[in-house]
Amino acid sequence: MVFVDSVEDPRNLGAILRTASAFGVDGVITSKAHTAPINSEVIKASAGELEKVDIAQENNFTGIVKEFRENNFWMVSFEADAEMPLWEMDFSQGSWGIIVGGEDRGVRKIIRSLCDYVVSIPLENMVNSLNVSVAFGVGLYEVIRQKQGSRSC
Repeated sequence: MVFVDSVEDPRNLGAILRTASAFGVDGVITSKAHTAPINSEVIKASAGELEKVDIAQENNFTGIVKEFRENNFWMVSFEADAEMPLWEMDFSQGSWGIIVGGEDRGVRKIIRSLCDYVVSIPLENMVNSLNVSVAFGVGLYEVIRQKQGSRSC
């Protein structure tokens, strides 16, 4: 399951939805108050994949994240400043909730506090961060790779 918090650019949200579809994600939950609404820009950026992904826009995003944790989902957030590299995680067992955050500030502090793990994607050449949709694609690919072909997130 994918959780999108504070992604305000509709093109980024569309790209996240397209990537989620490409990797067979079960569903995407967005924060209704803090994330771009599903509109024509999101649809265009998803390149037709929007229809293939179950999407829920939630008013009580914090409550939904808590509910998934209570139902045996491990929650992981991708953050540029996290100390643990993505590839040190073991995603091979269990159910995972992947949380991605906004372009400027990342995942909100309240949501980040609900994560079991916060990981980074180590970068070179003095690049300090990736676009949120690119980071999501890299992170999701690693989760799927470790699950050895399982199409369930």
